[in-house]
Amino acid sequence: MSDDANVWQPRTTGRPEAGQILYSDNTQTEIVNTAAETVLANVTIPAGTVAPDDKLLLTVLGSYLNNDANGRTFGWGLLLNAAGAIIVSVFPTIAGVNTSVNRRLVKFEAAINITSLVSQSASYRNELGGAYLPLNWGTIVGTPNGELSSGESPPLVENLAIASTLRLSFKHAVANANLSFISKSIVLERLPKGSFT
Repeated sequence: MSDDANVWQPRTTGRPEAGQILYSDNTQTEIVNTAAETVLANVTIPAGTVAPDDKLLLTVLGSYLNNDANGRTFGWGLLLNAAGAIIVSVFPTIAGVNTSVNRRLVKFEAAINITSLVSQSASYRNELGGAYLPLNWGTIVGTPNGELSSGESPPLVENLAIASTLRLSFKHAVANANLSFISKSIVLERLPKGSFT
């Protein structure tokens, strides 16, 4: 691995134009038959990783199954620092997902805008696609739900000049063997000023 690929190395000269992958996990993790909050990722952000006007972008891709004959909800939790600011805690506020024997595609995004190392703001968006047939990703059954929820956090005042932690979690509304979420990809990127609009 070259020095350029070490995303944790404090920057000493210039600013890269492209973003940096700070965390990536493609492990498939299934959360089924539980209403307990389940932590999917605890990402350490070392001191010196971000600078004013940077943005942290978290993207989660997965699939959701509701086959219990009732409309159900699910939610996400996102905390910056273990005892720090709650960016989004929607347990659950997402609109009911109708029952289907087929899984649906899920995309969750959260953006943390670094105004300064001690001042941030955050926004999030949760989307649910149409159900797809298990052996044919090209076949969509029904109409995609689209954006199910979005919002912004209150102002954040975390000290990102020191090491910080970003925690991502998921929660079903109820425990049921026919409710399942599978996390397929979790990526956290640092986008420097000038690399986004």
